[in-house]
Amino acid sequence: MKILTNLKRKTFSDIYLYFFSFLYPILPQYCTIKNIYAGRFLVLFAFVTLIFSDQIRSFRFTKTRVLISVLALGTFIVPMIANGELLTTGAMHYISIRYLMIIYYIIMLDTDEKRNTVLNIFFISGILLAVTSFSQLFGFNIFSLVDNYTGEYQISASSGPVRWGLHRLSSSLGNAISFGIYLTFIVSICFYKLTLINRDPFGKKNVAYILIISFLDIAILFTLSKAAIFFAGVLHLLYLFKLDKISQKIFLGAFCLAGAGCLVLYFLNVDVIVGLWNNFLEIFFHYASVKNDSQSTYYYRLNLYDRVKNMLGEQTLFGLGRCYTPYSYYYVSNGTSWWYRIMWSYDNFYLDTLLKQGIWGLACVSVQYLITLIIFFVGAIKKDKFSFFAFATVAVYLLNLISIEGLYEGRLFYPLVGLFFSYYNMKRDGKQKNIKRIA
Repeated sequence: MKILTNLKRKTFSDIYLYFFSFLYPILPQYCTIKNIYAGRFLVLFAFVTLIFSDQIRSFRFTKTRVLISVLALGTFIVPMIANGELLTTGAMHYISIRYLMIIYYIIMLDTDEKRNTVLNIFFISGILLAVTSFSQLFGFNIFSLVDNYTGEYQISASSGPVRWGLHRLSSSLGNAISFGIYLTFIVSICFYKLTLINRDPFGKKNVAYILIISFLDIAILFTLSKAAIFFAGVLHLLYLFKLDKISQKIFLGAFCLAGAGCLVLYFLNVDVIVGLWNNFLEIFFHYASVKNDSQSTYYYRLNLYDRVKNMLGEQTLFGLGRCYTPYSYYYVSNGTSWWYRIMWSYDNFYLDTLLKQGIWGLACVSVQYLITLIIFFVGAIKKDKFSFFAFATVAVYLLNLISIEGLYEGRLFYPLVGLFFSYYNMKRDGKQKNIKRIA
């Protein structure tokens, strides 16, 4: 295998990059060392290897790059400074996941070969995670074998929350929505590989990638997450424009066949399909909640902004702090009965940022994401396949963030962003080589 062959002529920092890229995105939060998340030690050691690497000595630290990095990080940490929490463990971990991960991958991925190798590692680890996740359908999470957390907060391996009689797939990420989004990243990588070998729709690799995408789609479906399923569909539609006509017909045929199967199961009153359909309708229609179950999130999502506004009070500029944990309960109804649910987060990255970092933090994050999207979009309209891959991945993730606070899937997303920017840095530096991409 090419990855193993390449390791023989790599430096220690390169080998650790590959090891880190495989383990860090899938390492569960409950895998700890002295009740401290083991991933933090991996991140710390990653930056030690970066400091002593050849890449950092050869990297071009131009005035523009340094200025952009300082402005991006500096403006983001202003609310943390204002709230007196910059040096807290939570704040530092949050910064390391977002900005430091991006910087690490931008500097370390200094060749096409390394970038393709890391992308393949993300892909392989994602497939393994998807395969092992199905053990949860039988009430067993394979990652419970590394669960050694004994702290006061309730984080542990579980077989997944039950919805409509099924355990939702969450794997090592511990959250079904996060896992659905994570799998969407892997689907995007697979689609990108498919666009590179698109000349032979019935070739072995092409068929293999189509089957892998179908398998990942099934795993996303079993997360029973409305947003993850819906936006995975959006990702498929985006990539249909990049495939040849035969591949488009294959995917459209598969969609129609899957839709017909779900329709039959719906009329057979299969609980999972009925519940999923009614939950999907909640995105658009109010009345669907009448048929929904106690997992309904429709009512409280309608007034999330009002809840955040009331909690902010006069601290609208810098928010309540990254370390603030919202805790409240609210009453919901399915049309026939009432119950209350405890809210630990606001299930919306943008509202969560507004609550914890105020208008300033939300504006900084929004501007940075917008600039990133524009950069990738400009490359995409120039028919650069890698730029389209970057644009589609980031755009779909930003859409997904309306349904989640932005949790464990970020351990893959921000390394991917660093990988994307490394491509553009190499193009500007004139290092881009016309080597065959590893598909």
